[in-house]
Amino acid sequence: MIDYQPALKLSKIIISGWAAFRLGKCSISRPTQRHGMCSASAANIVFQSTDGGQSWQDVSAGLPVDFGVGRVFADGGNVFLVSDGGLYHRSSVSLAPEWEKDWFLNESVSDVYPGSAGLYASSYQTVFFQKLPGTDIWKPMHNALKYKTVRTVLETSNGNIFVGCESGIFGSSDWGKTWELMRPSNGKTLINLAVSGHVIYAVVVVGC
Repeated sequence: MIDYQPALKLSKIIISGWAAFRLGKCSISRPTQRHGMCSASAANIVFQSTDGGQSWQDVSAGLPVDFGVGRVFADGGNVFLVSDGGLYHRSSVSLAPEWEKDWFLNESVSDVYPGSAGLYASSYQTVFFQKLPGTDIWKPMHNALKYKTVRTVLETSNGNIFVGCESGIFGSSDWGKTWELMRPSNGKTLINLAVSGHVIYAVVVVGC
């Protein structure tokens, strides 16, 4: 069975190691003076607990003001924030971590997904990448993919990659060099893929 995400996700709370993170509403803290210029810092966006949820610390400093988070994800000792403004990350084990932006993904990021050879990230209708371990390099996975509307990504234990697009489910057995249509969408929008053992599940949106 695949360990998709080395973290326990409870609604908007995610646990990585000894630290738990939750998302709050965006707000602006009191402006501060820096080098003669007045600047505001982000606050009340991301919170961290290191004592099992008994207390929470605001760890939003360093993020853009009015930063809107779509998802929080923990993987390999790092915490990632997915947003329309790009992908931000910080260490979940460092004593004084700072939020850093992955500048290569300097656009709206739809979601991130775990992978054995690095994290996957997608920007709906445009790009689909995988981050090379130990580097800041994002490898394009969409070059041979005809349809770019990637809504979900799944990597199985044998290294096969599946993506759900509006046109259907595509699979690759050579790390994205070639893609094969595994199942057409038949007019249904696929929103999620999951696997349990050797069984793969696909979820589509059903109209009312």
